[in-house]
Amino acid sequence: KSNKSRLLISILSEDPEEKQKYIIRLVLKHFPSLSLSDNSECDK
Repeated sequence: KSNKSRLLISILSEDPEEKQKYIIRLVLKHFPSLSLSDNSECDK
């Protein structure tokens, strides 16, 4: 499991923008309430 996430992170670190999207998605997954207040921004 840790190998998979480590691989994913190493791939994402090649592209900072993708890494940022991934981290945001991860945070929103853990804190669904954040996505509610941010919904109008995300839909663009």
